[in-house]
Amino acid sequence: MTSQNSKRKGFTIIELLIVIIIIGILALIGVVAYGNVQQSARNSKRQSDVSSLHTAIEAYAVQNNNQYPSLTQINDSTFRTASLKGVPDETFKDPKAANSTMAGARTVNVYAYAATPANCDNTTTTCTGYTLIAVPEGGGTDITKGSIN
Repeated sequence: MTSQNSKRKGFTIIELLIVIIIIGILALIGVVAYGNVQQSARNSKRQSDVSSLHTAIEAYAVQNNNQYPSLTQINDSTFRTASLKGVPDETFKDPKAANSTMAGARTVNVYAYAATPANCDNTTTTCTGYTLIAVPEGGGTDITKGSIN
């Protein structure tokens, strides 16, 4: 004769739900951590790009009697190739931007190049300074570099 209270095989629905909830929580933690790592990487790229652009623009100024490029010049691909040698087009592009056109003032997800005096064009008015600006994700202090002169 066999016992009616023989051992059951398998898991109850409650046990399965608990396991599913635990896996969901762990997955959520992983997604949040991954997002933070990605954000940090994009901010590091912004810092690196601003430093690279600063170096290239200062080198240009040294070769051009302390005259800095205008916003129009900095956004011209022919000017970039001829005058800012060795700076890839990708350096002018924020990691979240659609293209490499720089703004004239602080803008989220777009690098900014503010030449001074305002509206200088190096034809009628010489650009004597500039400020590069990148807005970091997640808040914090803007990443900026300015002209040395």
